[in-house]
Amino acid sequence: PGYYWRTNADFPMLLSSSSEISKIGVIKNGMNPSLKIVKIGNSLLTFSNTCSFDAICQIFATSYIDSFKYKEALDNINISNTVLEVAKLIATKGVKVNVYRKRAAVLAKFIKHE
Repeated sequence: PGYYWRTNADFPMLLSSSSEISKIGVIKNGMNPSLKIVKIGNSLLTFSNTCSFDAICQIFATSYIDSFKYKEALDNINISNTVLEVAKLIATKGVKVNVYRKRAAVLAKFIKHE
C-alpha cells in the first residue's frame, strides 16, 4: 500500500495521552440566537453568517496550540484587530465575551455602518 495507508504504531498511545491534549472552545456562529448586539464605537451591530470567519479563527487557534513555531511567530508580531488576534484569544482565553467583541471589531472594519 501507499504511504498514507501505513499504520502508525504510536497512534493509540498518542490518543490515550490526555496530558498532551489541549481543549479549545468553538466560537458560535453569528446566527446563534444567544448572541447579543455588540456596541462598536457609537454603532450597535449584530452579525449573521459568520461561518467563514469563524472557521478561519478555529483553524488558526488550533494551529496556535498545536505548533510551537506558529505560536512563537504570533506572539512576536503585532496582530491587533485581526483574525489572528481573535484566534489567539480563543486559544489562550477560551471562547468568552471578549472573543465575540473582538470578532465584531474586526468584521466592523469591512462593513458599512452608521
